[in-house]
Amino acid sequence: MNKVWRESLVKVLFGSPIAARAAAVQLSVDEGWAWAFRSAETWNVVPQLSARIETLGLEPPVTQREAFKRVLIETFARCASRGKKGAVALQRLDQAGIPALAFKGLASMARLYPTPAKRTIRDADILVAPERVRDAVESLSGLNFTVPDGYDLDRWDHFLDRSPGFSRNKAIALAEPGGFEIDLHWSLGLTGMKPDLLLSRSDSLTLFGCSFRGVSVGDALILTARHSIRENLAVDFICRDLFDIQLSCHWLATHGDMDPVLDSMARSASIVPLLALTQVLVSLADEREVRQVAGRLSDLASPTERQSAEHLQQLFFEQVSGGPIGKDLLYLSHSRPAKQILAGAVTNWREYRTFMRSMEEKLDGEVDPLGRRVWNLASSLKDLGLKRWRGIRELGRLKYGDDV
Repeated sequence: MNKVWRESLVKVLFGSPIAARAAAVQLSVDEGWAWAFRSAETWNVVPQLSARIETLGLEPPVTQREAFKRVLIETFARCASRGKKGAVALQRLDQAGIPALAFKGLASMARLYPTPAKRTIRDADILVAPERVRDAVESLSGLNFTVPDGYDLDRWDHFLDRSPGFSRNKAIALAEPGGFEIDLHWSLGLTGMKPDLLLSRSDSLTLFGCSFRGVSVGDALILTARHSIRENLAVDFICRDLFDIQLSCHWLATHGDMDPVLDSMARSASIVPLLALTQVLVSLADEREVRQVAGRLSDLASPTERQSAEHLQQLFFEQVSGGPIGKDLLYLSHSRPAKQILAGAVTNWREYRTFMRSMEEKLDGEVDPLGRRVWNLASSLKDLGLKRWRGIRELGRLKYGDDV
């Protein structure tokens, strides 16, 4: 039944009005709304689900709907507080003379959504040049953001070079007493997307009365799609990415910048992930603006790139039905993860394992014992079909390969 509920929730969130209403009826018949509301919290799309219910006139059970409204109010307050802290942090870096960029949540909040309350945010992603990381850490300490105990920046940077989980993205989490975190990045793991280049074509954004620099809309699209690749295209983790891409397509159409922006993107980075995700959105609801972006990207892509995007699109929908793929299975799709883990083990196994466990606990909540991971991997391999494996191989190439 969970498979049906997952498919129904995706259609309620992203489907055409007809498909969304039919999926809502299915949730009511199957008594799946309680699950849908809980999943909206874990998928970080509480405002979007609430908006779809109101806009389409959907009728979930009254008691569950009232409880969800309380969750919505709590979510609004929590995300507004986080957005404000992130904007203040960016302004502080600017005042300290440290060039910094907002991307992902903060940039989306400021550019794409009518009010900040419409976009959830768990942390603030900020990019600085590698040589300014220590300056940024020192500056943000004035706002009580601190590096985790036991983390030395040089050793952490060394670990990131050997961590497949970061996909060559380099960042450290700075936390303040209230639990909010800033993910301070100094590398995004993408050719043609260096901090100095992103800064040179950035935009001025404003959020909660604070002005700061944010990545351009074209760079934002590339980085959003890249984040979805890092999250293995699992709908449980990339719903906000899909909404950001959808709204970015509308933004490009409104501002008349679609073709030049997309042409520039195709020259600076791989467009395969974005092509796949726009095709996912078109297959769910054939919106004109998204279809235009997907069509232009398809024109710019080579036949091989179009085939790769198709494999990724299929992998997304397979995970909607069957749940996220295991990360250990993904490690088998490319040689880089094994080489990184081996390099970390040879250099300093104790420190490497400590950092790795800390990272896994933060991302996954808990770390499965080795025996369970082996069993889960064996089960995944047993049920692995050729079509699914092609998608996983393509995902691994984009996540770990050199040509990204």
